[in-house]
Amino acid sequence: MVRNWLDREVLGYTLGQPDFRRLWGDSIANGFGMSGEQVVLSLLVFQVTSSSAWVGIALALYFAPSLLVGALAGAIADWMDRRNIIRYTELGISIAMLAFGLLLWSTEPALGALLIIAIISGLLRSLYAPARLSYAYDLVGSERSVGGLSMLNLGFRIGQLIGAIAVGLLVQHLTAFHAYLALAGAHGIGFLLLVGLRVTGDAAEIDQAPLLNNLQVLGKELRNNLNLLVVMLVMVVVGILGFSYVTVLPELATQSLGAGAQALGIMYAARAGGGLIGVILLTAVGLTHRHGLLLIGTILLFGLGVLLIGSTNVFTIILLALAFTAAISAIYDVLTQSVMQRIVPNHLRGRAMGIWVFVIGIEPLGHIFIGVAAGLIGVAGALQLNGAGLLLVGFVVLFFSPRLRRL
Repeated sequence: MVRNWLDREVLGYTLGQPDFRRLWGDSIANGFGMSGEQVVLSLLVFQVTSSSAWVGIALALYFAPSLLVGALAGAIADWMDRRNIIRYTELGISIAMLAFGLLLWSTEPALGALLIIAIISGLLRSLYAPARLSYAYDLVGSERSVGGLSMLNLGFRIGQLIGAIAVGLLVQHLTAFHAYLALAGAHGIGFLLLVGLRVTGDAAEIDQAPLLNNLQVLGKELRNNLNLLVVMLVMVVVGILGFSYVTVLPELATQSLGAGAQALGIMYAARAGGGLIGVILLTAVGLTHRHGLLLIGTILLFGLGVLLIGSTNVFTIILLALAFTAAISAIYDVLTQSVMQRIVPNHLRGRAMGIWVFVIGIEPLGHIFIGVAAGLIGVAGALQLNGAGLLLVGFVVLFFSPRLRRL
């Protein structure tokens, strides 16, 4: 059925390539690991502290390495063979998940250990992301970037869907130790798939200048490329207000709804399923122009989705709202990834994805903000505040940023 929804041309230049198929399989494994890890980490932190604020801090630390090493990771992606970067970071994540599981098996979970786990995992994922996104672009080229990145995101969302459900069930019926073993296994499978990568891609270009010089070139590009600067600033605000709603999901599941780990896993699965639908729709549309206008539209719809999550205590409606919001955010992710690589010179694409990861590193501010807000005005109030903020941003950009509308 999915095959009928997707453009056959897109299937040809993506899954028709052996190396893209391997990268796509790794995206499923990585999505399984990332989604599952967020379920188990956020639940463990909430169980230890009974505080959404601490969940927000843990997720902030999880994404904080992106802020610290995002630009450097992008420079490394332009400086080295991207295949080696994604192989060995995937292997590193697998080893880290196994180590975390063994730690939890031997001792009771402590807040300090969980926060350290969040930082280490976030660091490895920050190194992985720019190389993976720019390598996918290498394989399909500029004109097919939206289709290629959509397919890559599709695999990631499939993995997220499976990982959220599986890890929620493992924590509910077994232990966090078993959940981390499953995460280690998923990333290990991803590494084995990546070992078989053969080609660098037609659009690949390695800049072997010293890393410091690469970073200086990126700074100059930001000063001179107003389109890149506008997109980055919009992403910063949307990142803080939009994606942080996941911080309050454990409290929403366990207190507002009176459920447990399995319900939280289902909520994450709804997000993954919605993201899956979003990238399928984007691929089916075959978008080739007006990326900027569609990007603004996703910001407005993103705000409506977050508002809806905070406006009900009916579990079914919350799941639908989560799926809708995730679909919009998935389209938003693909558009920003494609636009940022298309508006810079080819040899700077890895560094552009480094900026994308860097912006993710700013998102922890949002996790902390919504966690504190939930403690002050409740989960519903915090979600509604963020949703209204996204709507305001969307309208401001729509009416006062013609540069972004024209992209």
